[in-house]
Amino acid sequence: MYGDEGQGGGRLVSFLSLPPAPSPHPDLNNLVFKSSLSNELDDIFLPLIRNKSPDDGQLPYVHRGDMHVAPMHLTDTEGGTATLTQKELIDLHKHESVIIQTHNDILIDPPAPFIEFIQNLLDLDEEMARIYSTAEIEGYYRIFCEEGQHFVYYPKISFMGRLNPYRKHKTAKRSSSRIVKSLLNLTGYLQSKITKGVYLIALELTFPKDFSYKLLASFDNTIKKAQECFKDFYNWLKSTKLKNKDEELGLCQNLHLWSTKNPFEPHVHFHINIVNLIWKRDEKKFIRFSPKLDVDQLQSVWKEILEKHGIETPESVDVHVRFIPINNEWRNKNDLFRRFRYCSRSVILDFCRFFEENEFSDDLLSNKEYLINLFSYVNRRVNYGWFRYINRILQLLDQIKAEETDDFTKEEEELILKDLERLHGFDDEAEELKRFEIPIELFELFYNAKEWYCPVCGGKAKLLDVVTADTIDKLINKGIKYYKWDQNRHRWVLR
Repeated sequence: MYGDEGQGGGRLVSFLSLPPAPSPHPDLNNLVFKSSLSNELDDIFLPLIRNKSPDDGQLPYVHRGDMHVAPMHLTDTEGGTATLTQKELIDLHKHESVIIQTHNDILIDPPAPFIEFIQNLLDLDEEMARIYSTAEIEGYYRIFCEEGQHFVYYPKISFMGRLNPYRKHKTAKRSSSRIVKSLLNLTGYLQSKITKGVYLIALELTFPKDFSYKLLASFDNTIKKAQECFKDFYNWLKSTKLKNKDEELGLCQNLHLWSTKNPFEPHVHFHINIVNLIWKRDEKKFIRFSPKLDVDQLQSVWKEILEKHGIETPESVDVHVRFIPINNEWRNKNDLFRRFRYCSRSVILDFCRFFEENEFSDDLLSNKEYLINLFSYVNRRVNYGWFRYINRILQLLDQIKAEETDDFTKEEEELILKDLERLHGFDDEAEELKRFEIPIELFELFYNAKEWYCPVCGGKAKLLDVVTADTIDKLINKGIKYYKWDQNRHRWVLR
């Protein structure tokens, strides 16, 4: 009914027949998309940020009608440079408008050794290697965060080459966002029905080093054997948790073939994500089970499975388990996004990180066929059980919820809205905008704005338009802070 379970694993796509890359525009750096109102609005927004706010330069933070002007905590580091943790940045954007350079600055314009590696691996000329490897900042999104009640500006990336690391990151981000939002919606529905916590069980199963190095000589067969091992593990897991054929687990797996720190080193391992909920198809309801897993038992079972498939194993095999609560608390939500994004990441991202600290050498291409196979490998998430049709379950639960709720009729809703308008004399959204003293000519922009998300807190936002780099310079001169992500310190650093 829902397709073959586990279908959609990693596959190979040939890089030997790459289509010609598009010719770069002669004025690529100056080519910036702008909405029809963008030029006119810059003259309105910039004075507004300075002149219309009580805190000398930022729009006020309004929440339920109260004004909050509490000072923000900044951490001074060596040299007096202000830095922020992710939590501090979330707090800051509730008090000020901010400009941010995303976590992935290095992915947009990769280091020179990475481009040299691409050039030599795929036998490209220098210009073609750069076109395939780099991306451009086309402008800056200007969004209004509904949670923070301030503007956030961040780069709009475009002209991404097909091997550009940021493009690969964006693909993984889209995939992880979909599954995390579905899981959050599910737990939101279940919170009144299941009192104990719902968790993501993050599990890693690794293969011995000797088995991993078989990729060098037999790439496809090594992957096939690894997947057969996982199939046996999945069957064992079902036998321990399920009572009958109408019950289903919900989980997914990604098979990684490389070491994150050194992607030239083969390292076969599974990243598995299990939710501690069993779906009863016949009763159309979820049953929670304890997320606790016995690591010693997991090691014993995994070792037995490996030996069954003729894989020599050491005395103990590497198995790692941790738990992430599935709820909207910002720390847990951020952890969920990062977990699924990491599991879905492309090897190209790790090659880019590798060449941040290492120079290219011809010795790295000693097994070129293996590297081309690795570049061609698609690290796809494979869903099992109710993960395969989670959105259909959500639709079903919405229908059940609607049937359980005594809702207003359409006519009753219209009468209530008319009464509210008569009593208050204004539309709530328009009144919120009036709190900011936003000129009437901007109302249309807000009402017509596309639904978006805030890159700082992940909450709902409105995409207003895309501004130029010149506008960003003007904002900085007006006192808006510009933060860049420092990968080494894992903090936001003031530019």
